[in-house]
Amino acid sequence: MGANLYREITELLDRHPAVALATVVRSSGSTPRHAGAKMIVLPDGSTRHTVGGGKFEDLVVQEALDLLRDGSSPSLRTFPFRPEGPDSFGSVCGGEAVVFTEVIGQAPRLLIVGAGHCGLALARAASTLDFQIAVVDDRREFCEPSRFAGARVGQVLYAGEQFADFPATRESDYVVLVSRSHQTDTSALRRLVERPLRYLGMIGSRRRVETVFQELREAGITDSALKHVHAPIGIELGAETPAEIAVSILAEIVRVRRQGS
Repeated sequence: MGANLYREITELLDRHPAVALATVVRSSGSTPRHAGAKMIVLPDGSTRHTVGGGKFEDLVVQEALDLLRDGSSPSLRTFPFRPEGPDSFGSVCGGEAVVFTEVIGQAPRLLIVGAGHCGLALARAASTLDFQIAVVDDRREFCEPSRFAGARVGQVLYAGEQFADFPATRESDYVVLVSRSHQTDTSALRRLVERPLRYLGMIGSRRRVETVFQELREAGITDSALKHVHAPIGIELGAETPAEIAVSILAEIVRVRRQGS
């Protein structure tokens, strides 16, 4: 399996934000597979390869799906192949297998909407963190990659007037609206507010935020959709400069990502 397995994982990550890898790290007695057996588990519960099949494999798949759903730390679990006793699942083989399960995924994407001063500062600050960074703007002249020299930006995308051609997003995306006006924020938020996202935040004073929200309500956006928007964005630091605002925003994103309070 070896290198081919990890090549397969890399190919799967082109289509999925993450997969789980389960490895039998130790076995004793009679077990269906021995140490070194590996299985890939996809988010939909389908698998590639096997650690042994049957009820045992079903339990390993469920363990992997729990990790994929919750973003939990890797697990190390012992499966006794005995009909009775702690953790028994009814097998009569008589052996024991220890399985290490881990999540392997791409770095999540930070999508910065707005290539102005705050967007540039945010891209530079986020370059030190584990994110894929993309910038979106509605002005062609601001979509030159050279504008972001010194920042680890993978894509700079033109989204058309009023963000009519906003790019596709993923459920794992963190999206930050720091565009040039409340009108452009409204246009972008209208495209995004009902999409499933890990994080969606918008810059602005409370008055500006309420103005944008009211315009969206009048356009038919529900309060239940708006309640998921982090606005005003960022942790309150008294930030004033673009660099300070970037720190405030990233602090909130890290808190959400690490499931802090």
